[in-house]
Amino acid sequence: MNVILPQMDSLYSFASQYMRGRHPRLDSDEIYACAGEIKAILDDVRPHYRKILIPKPNQEEMRTVFKVTSDLQLLQYFIKFRILDPLDRAYTSPYAFAYRRGYSARDNASQHSGRKYMLKLDIRHFFESTRAGQIYSMFRKYTPYNKTILGTLTRLVCFNGALCQGACTSPQIANLVLSDFDRTIGSYCKCIGVTYTRYCDDMTFSAYWPFNKVAVKDMVEDLLRPYHYKLNTAKTRFLGPGKRLEVTGAVINDRVHAKREYRHKLRQELYYACKYSVAEHLERTRPKWYHSPCTAEQVRHFIYSVQGRINYIRMLDPEDPFLEYAQDLFQVLHLSEVSAFSRNGHFRGSEPDEDLPDPLDIPDLFFTDLEEPPFDVMGDYFPGEEFFHPGDYPVPGPQDDPLFGSE
Repeated sequence: MNVILPQMDSLYSFASQYMRGRHPRLDSDEIYACAGEIKAILDDVRPHYRKILIPKPNQEEMRTVFKVTSDLQLLQYFIKFRILDPLDRAYTSPYAFAYRRGYSARDNASQHSGRKYMLKLDIRHFFESTRAGQIYSMFRKYTPYNKTILGTLTRLVCFNGALCQGACTSPQIANLVLSDFDRTIGSYCKCIGVTYTRYCDDMTFSAYWPFNKVAVKDMVEDLLRPYHYKLNTAKTRFLGPGKRLEVTGAVINDRVHAKREYRHKLRQELYYACKYSVAEHLERTRPKWYHSPCTAEQVRHFIYSVQGRINYIRMLDPEDPFLEYAQDLFQVLHLSEVSAFSRNGHFRGSEPDEDLPDPLDIPDLFFTDLEEPPFDVMGDYFPGEEFFHPGDYPVPGPQDDPLFGSE
């Protein structure tokens, strides 16, 4: 497997190649100054991350994400397009469906469509548990760089010694770190007739017939231990015939489509936002997070959220009859409320807010393809190594499962 990666023999070379790509006419003094800027970032990356709290779907807890400053973000984009993208195409396992070009949540769910028995596992604190040592080992395994460059790359993508949500490099790094794990589990599941996929921290195992779910769970825990990952036992699910089977939020019993509760919640939000206003709806339904007066940024976030949920339903099932109704309500919402902006940042007046994007243009924002990154990958997709040997683990039957028949 020959993966074309930029040649970087030192931190100075790393800075020079990066800045030459942005400014071809830079002279040596300017390049040297750019290397100094990178060194300043490496001395302490913490000031380049800003913590942001956003409500989780249950509206009771907050999710922590980080906004990266422009200086560090440019460096991370360089790492993503010049290094991680070719590595992703060459080495990420075919069992990983999240954060990859050409893959979607629907592709992940469709792998399990029609199955009758399912095991769902979740990795606790997925990004935060991916430590700098694992990232350094991943770069050392898949790239030809020396120790200085490996350390530089690791420090540029870590916050407090681990990955964080919000950095553009975190998703692909997490997939590459678990590449061998995915192939080992995938090979094992093939031996016992089970379909396995992983979407970020959600692992799904399904089959047409009963299988030993406890043995699979124990093996996953055994193989995750060297990575310092732990399962979130509160999200472990054993499902069988007669149960509604869900994968990454999609129902797959008869066809892949959004959950009824998901559509009902979206319809309810659209109705009340149109009846009152976006700001008043947020203040009434989420008083813990949105206080009067509601700001323009909060309304903008709600609009993006609504359009994103509509697009998610469309992606799962383009023929869903709910889509026409939802889009009609969304247009009414746009015409009646979103374009109205009054004093104090409250959306209750009639003056247009020039900074607020037209929500009807948001689908283009979601589906626009990025330009091809400057890389080339040669050779086969998979090196051909054997990651699982049948003798390593016994292949149990359903009779060995203490929970068999107890769905």
